[in-house]
Parts: sequence; C-alpha cells; structure tokens
Amino acid sequence: YYHLRNPAVFPNPDAFIPERHLEECDEEMAKLRDVRNYVFGFGRRRCPGMFMIDASLWIAIASMLQSFEITKAVDEFGAVVEPEVVYDNSVFT
Repeated sequence: YYHLRNPAVFPNPDAFIPERHLEECDEEMAKLRDVRNYVFGFGRRRCPGMFMIDASLWIAIASMLQSFEITKAVDEFGAVVEPEVVYDNSVFT
C-alpha cells in the first residue's frame, strides 16, 4: 500500500492523473508502479484467482463505459459541480 501513495513512485499521488501510467520508465520503476504486485499478495500467498479477477474487472469496466454516459453533475444553472474529495477515514488515507 505504501508504494501506491509514495511520491517517489507516483508524483503527486493524491491527484487524478491517469496519464502517469503511460509515461516511459525503466523496468524497475515499471515493476514498482504495477499495482498487481501489491493488491494480490506476494510469493506463495499470492491470490490464485488474480488473472480471473483482472479479466472480470476489465470486462465490467469496458461494459460500463460502453453502456453509460458518465459525466459530472450540473446544478440548476447548468454549471458543472466539482466533487469534493475528503479523506476522513484513517483506514483509507
């Protein structure tokens, strides 16, 4: 979990910058940036269903993007309402 919020690995980790995953980097940094190395466990304790989960998640996200129009909320005047992100739970900070 620490590596996913480490500014040395992901500069400005709290900002939504999806293009950071498209940046060219060396093999060692690419390994650090691969979230599958952290969320599915390590070594012999690694999740045996990780490939099924990865494929299922990909299909679910692709289906949602194809089916829904995902936009930000607008107020009664038509102005875009920016969501406020608040980290108030110590488990998820």
